Amino acid sequence: MNCKIELIGNNFILEELSKLLKDKDSSIVSENGVFYLKSECMDALSNYNKVNIKLNEILYYMNIVAKIDLDSMEVIKHNTITQLDENETVTHIFIDAKLVISGSAHLSQPSLSDENKIYCSVSDLMKIAKDDNNVRKVFGQIYNEYNSRNESDSWVIIYNICEILRDDNYKEIIKGGMYYKKAELLRRTANHYRHTNFPLPINAMTFLEAKPFINMVLHEWLTQKEHELSKQNKCID
Repeated sequence: MNCKIELIGNNFILEELSKLLKDKDSSIVSENGVFYLKSECMDALSNYNKVNIKLNEILYYMNIVAKIDLDSMEVIKHNTITQLDENETVTHIFIDAKLVISGSAHLSQPSLSDENKIYCSVSDLMKIAKDDNNVRKVFGQIYNEYNSRNESDSWVIIYNICEILRDDNYKEIIKGGMYYKKAELLRRTANHYRHTNFPLPINAMTFLEAKPFINMVLHEWLTQKEHELSKQNKCID
């Protein structure tokens, strides 16, 4: 089923993602100011229902990339799915009226420097998450931030992510690690927002400091996960 899928969301975020995501199964192209998702794996599917299931999976991971790399405040969703024949002629158009733009209209600017951006393809994130429960937990927390009502909600999510990385024994944020002291300050600051009777530390981290820090740590953690997966695959080969 040759598909052309219109995306809706923040145009700045979609434009940036079109530069970041070049994977054959999850690339974004712009035509006359409209953004479309192109995916060879969806083109290979036989009917709309299968396409819709795969599309929702791809969009979930695409929104993870948008949140970590671009601090996106608005969920990317799809509008129309256009089915094309071998001559690129439209044969069917599917519209799910329930899918509308959600989230804040705030235009978020990238929070990370170029060297800290993930630049992972959506398919890479899928592979990393497939057999790693902690990665799936982190992605769930990241996606939940789209529903944050205020900064306090985001602090709780940042704390939860930090705890999952500690449970995963990520060496850089546990005692003796490169980021241990800063991660502990983040946790103590976040605890104030989790429990109102918990005092802020004297040198409390600001939210504008915490977000780039946790995103940088996530980048390094996911890069390590990707390298570990590559080694495993080489051993299998």
